[in-house]
Formats: sequence, structure tokens, C-alpha cells
Amino acid sequence: MTTRTADPSAPTQLSRGDVRVVMAGLLSLVMLAALDQTVMATALPSIAEDLGGLDQYSWAVAAYLLPGTAAMPIYGKVIDARGPTPVLAAAATLFIAGSLLCGISQTMDQLVWSRGVQGLGAGGLMTLAFTVTFMVAPPKARPFFQNLFGVVFAIASITGPLAGGALAATAWRWLFLGNVPLAIAGTIAVAIVLRRLPTPRRGGPFDLAGAALLITAAMLWLLLASFAGVVLPWTSPTLWTLTAAAAGASWLLILRERTAADPVLPLHLFRNRTFALSGLAAALLGVLLFGGVLFIPLYLQLVRGLTPTDSGLAMVPMMLAMVATSILSGKLIGATRRFRATLVTGAALTITGLGIASTFDRTSSPALITASLVLLGAGMGLCMQNVLTAAQTSLPPQAIGAGTSLVSFSRQLGASLGVAILGALLNAQWAARLADTLPADDTGRPDAEQLFDGLLTSGSPANQLVSGAFLDAFHITMLAATGTALLLAVATAALPSRLPHGE
Repeated sequence: MTTRTADPSAPTQLSRGDVRVVMAGLLSLVMLAALDQTVMATALPSIAEDLGGLDQYSWAVAAYLLPGTAAMPIYGKVIDARGPTPVLAAAATLFIAGSLLCGISQTMDQLVWSRGVQGLGAGGLMTLAFTVTFMVAPPKARPFFQNLFGVVFAIASITGPLAGGALAATAWRWLFLGNVPLAIAGTIAVAIVLRRLPTPRRGGPFDLAGAALLITAAMLWLLLASFAGVVLPWTSPTLWTLTAAAAGASWLLILRERTAADPVLPLHLFRNRTFALSGLAAALLGVLLFGGVLFIPLYLQLVRGLTPTDSGLAMVPMMLAMVATSILSGKLIGATRRFRATLVTGAALTITGLGIASTFDRTSSPALITASLVLLGAGMGLCMQNVLTAAQTSLPPQAIGAGTSLVSFSRQLGASLGVAILGALLNAQWAARLADTLPADDTGRPDAEQLFDGLLTSGSPANQLVSGAFLDAFHITMLAATGTALLLAVATAALPSRLPHGE
């Protein structure tokens, strides 16, 4: 039985000022969650050296990403059943407590566990933000507000590494402790407004068995994507055991959710063509943004000789283009209700940008590199949050939370898989070419993969042979990313041309 059920598709009852307050709070919380992901790219080496535990480097990254991503569908289901306030309370508490614990950690073990608590909260904050935006924003303004989160992620990707590098050596604890007052302020602002919304009270017991299986399966797949070919060799028995366990947990999850009275994973949503295609597009975007684009700074460092800071600054045009097209496309879709043309255009720009990147060599002009990055950023900005808008508008009101969280989960899973698969392709191709290129000595040929990893961790300049082998592998990897962008174009072209009537 349902009482006081809030209809997320109905016009908001909040004033314009209330909407602005809640959006400002949500944007600030998502910014903090995104920054705590990106600052580690430059801060973690110094942190690991200070605390002692370089062997746990990968876990300090994975601990933040895995729990929050795995729990996203659970958060979404709770929002549908009990409203957003319980999720805000739980997620904000976990994020603030985790940030505080990270800031006072004395060992890498403590930091890793604290990052897990923090990441679990961050996953809830992101799910909450995307869902509440749909609930409180007027229909015409929803695409614009949703795209503001794309702007937040773009800003975090620029400022995070810069802040991490600036504070890593002297005051890295404030990267975490600084979250506490800001997160408290954002949480209070959002909580005050959310209390004015109707609260759904859906009956029936919570699907605990389904939730446990969902988290288990998600964690196993995410661990597999994060560690395959990096921590665990592709031929490792542990890796294949992990694969079998992930597949088995997924099979049990499907069996459970097909018969559950109120499943935590509503399988019927995937029969919705628009939702299914949007989820696929979100996963492909995750592959491209966190997989394909990730390797362009490596090209700038290993082939063109830029410093890590300079290569990061070289990526700024891409982020600026992403910000601009995110804002403009949100306005455009809100006014015209048409989103397929925007998404297809974004996919086409991404294909072009990656295609140009696949031709980079030692003498590529800065103008060509910048043009490629601008096209990539513009394409990503047109697609990233608009895919989520397309999925949300195809869902019934009682499934907005679950559907939103599943699309967000798909993007995160795609990101993990993109880094793992494209990274493995790059590493394998580079190692093979390097082994064929470098002359053998009395002890045999050098281990190309170890040399590659050593270059990345030490920042050593690459000589002509090494960088040439890397460049060949980079071309192949960019072509694979371009193929992924072609799949994105097919998925977006199959979507309806416009938002449903009334959206």
C-alpha cells in the first residue's frame, strides 16, 4: 500500500528559491565527491610514501570507487521506497565520517578502510543528486540542471589533480578534512528543502537477499575490472576464479529478482527500450571518458615530453568544451524536447576527436591536438548527462530512483571496464613492440611491461625506441576507442527523437 506517494514527474511544488537552494547544495556535495576521486591521481604517491604502504596504492583508489558504485542501485531503491531524506542522512554521514577518518589516518591500512567508508557515502550522494534533481526541477529546466553535474565533473577533473599536487607534499590531510565543513553545510541546505516534499511509504519487506546478491555481484565485477591485467595477470587462476564467482553471483541475482515481490533490481525496466539503450550508452560513455581519453596525457608525456602538470593543463580545452556544450545542450533540450539529435551529434564529434587522436605522432601540431581535445570534450558534453535525462523520462514515477541509479552504475562499470580493457590493450601492444625493438643483452630482453610501469611511476623521459613503441600501441588503442564511439552512435541513433509529452 502506498501513502503520500510523491510523483517525480509532476510539476514541482517548491518555489524557485527552494529549487536553487537544493541544487546549490547538491552541486556542492557532488563536487566534493568528485574531487575526492580526482585529487588522488597526483596526491596518492606522496600520501603512500608518508604513511608507508606503496604496495597498497591500488587499493586506496579502488576502496573509494568500488563500494559506492556497487551500492548505487540500493540507494536508488531506497529513494523510491522511502524518499530521498534517509539516503541523504546515510550518505552524508558516511562521506563526512570517511573524510574525517581519512584525514587522521596514520597508516595505509587505515586510509584504505576510511576511503571505503567515504566512497560508500559518495556513491549515495551522486545517486541522490541525479534523482532529486529530476524530482524538484521544473520539467523544462531538468535537462539544464542535470547537465550542471557534467560541468561539476569537468571542473573536478581539472582542479582535483592540481589541488592534489599542490597539497600532497605539505598538507595532504586537508584534502580530506576540508570536506567536513563544506559537506555539512551542503547537507543542511538540501535537508531543509527535502523536508517539504511528500514522502512515499511503499509497503512490503525490503529485498535483503536481492540487495546482498546485487552488492556481491557488483563488487566482484568491479574488482575484476579494476585489477585484471594490473594487479592480477590475465593468466592468473585467481582472476579466472573471480570471473566465475562474478558470473555465478549475477546468475543467482537474476533468479532471485525474477521471483521477488518487490525486487531491488527491477528487471522489467530493461524491457523499456529507451531505458535499456540509455544504460548501454552510459556504459559506453564511461569506457570512452575514463578509458580512451585517459591515455592522451600519456602520449603527451611519453612521446611529446610534457611534464605531468603541463599535460594536465593541455587537457583544459577538452574540459572547457565539455562545460560549454553541457550547459548549451541542457538549455536546448529543455526548450525543444528533442534529445536524439543532440546525442547523435555528440557521438559523431567524439568519433571525430578520437579518430584524429589515432593519428597523433611526434610532430603533430599543438593546434591539431587541441582540435581533437575540443571535439572530444564537446561530444562528451552533449552526451554525458543527456543520456541520463533520456532514461529518466522513460521511467514510471515509482522507479525514478532505481532507474537513475542503474544508469549511473552502468557508467561507472563502463569506466572500470574501459580502463581495464583499453589499458590492457595498450600495455600488451606496447610491450610486444618494445620487446621486438629493444636489443637483447647477455641477460635476455628486458621485461617490457615492467619498463612501461617504471616509466609511468617514475616520470622518466622515454627514449626514441621506447616512445616509438608506445606510439604504435597508442594508435591501436585510440582506434579501439573510436570503434567504441561508433557503438555509442548506433545506440543513441536508436533512441526516440524527443522527450515524452509533458516532459
